[in-house]
Amino acid sequence: MVVIKKFNILSTAKICALVSAVLFFIFGLAGIVMFAFAPAGALPPEMGFTAGSLLGAWIINTIIFAVLGFVGGALFAVFYNLFAKLVGGVEVELEEVAASKKHKKK
Repeated sequence: MVVIKKFNILSTAKICALVSAVLFFIFGLAGIVMFAFAPAGALPPEMGFTAGSLLGAWIINTIIFAVLGFVGGALFAVFYNLFAKLVGGVEVELEEVAASKKHKKK
């Protein structure tokens, strides 16, 4: 067993930002596709939804989710590091794989 003692705050925040952005990018695209196939009268025209506004909102929200993911990842790392000092870190069981197994073709 090994214990994760500490997370690097910046690297954790960057990974969380990227994961958040990619997930929103994918789910946002799915939402746009569903909206495209919605019945004609599903939303009143006064709401002003156009292809351009949906695309713009999708891009802006992807950026917003990346920023939120960055902040959330940084906060996670800070709190993990504080709590790991108090109660110990997460225990992880690792297995070392021999070099011959890594490159073995199936």
